[in-house]
Amino acid sequence: MGRLAFAGAALAALCTQVATEAAMAAQPKATVEGAMKAALKTKLVEAIGETDRPISSRFEARRRAREAAESAEAVLRSEAITPVMSSRL
Repeated sequence: MGRLAFAGAALAALCTQVATEAAMAAQPKATVEGAMKAALKTKLVEAIGETDRPISSRFEARRRAREAAESAEAVLRSEAITPVMSSRL
């Protein structure tokens, strides 16, 4: 019975570690939504990039959103599209 309990505890610890690592995996800095061609969406997603750091504060979230918006604007301008961005960032 002792070995079974130890094995169960070890399995639970391993599952917790795997779940934590999955949560810390790279995630996009921002999401791209709306009707657009797939090629343009791919370019925007690549330009915005990913991060593996969690957002620690509202300041960090706002900074990340501004960086993503600037990257998206650059891609849109390169495609001769005039971006209309919200000033709420």
